[in-house]
Amino acid sequence: MFAPIPPREEPDPKQGREAAYALAAQLLGADTPPLAVRQRLTALGLSEAEAARMVTHLQSEIESINSSRRTLSEGIDELEREAVREAGQRNMLYGALWFIGGLLVTAATFSFATGAGGGTYVVAWGAMLGGAIQFFRGLSQSS
Repeated sequence: MFAPIPPREEPDPKQGREAAYALAAQLLGADTPPLAVRQRLTALGLSEAEAARMVTHLQSEIESINSSRRTLSEGIDELEREAVREAGQRNMLYGALWFIGGLLVTAATFSFATGAGGGTYVVAWGAMLGGAIQFFRGLSQSS
């Protein structure tokens, strides 16, 4: 009539160690002092030596991860600086081209206007001003 109660399974010691490892990682990640983490692990049943090994191992792993993050961050910063320098060089080039183009249009139309027959000429001040602004913006980016 009643189903028999299944026997209790013995806890797997490996799962206990993994749970302790996860707890220690979480505590160290939250800047808990290593001594407090070791005490917490020994309260869970780990030996003092095993708790110390676990905390030392986790600290070295955390330091390795932080070192990798710093290296990655420095690499990204250098890539960003290089991209800004390249954009600055492009801005200098295009700014100079716009300025020279505006200057050439002004000089050519002035030359035709002062020749035989006279006439009007165009001062392409927009192209020259815009080119100068773009050139100096690029100059500030590339330095």
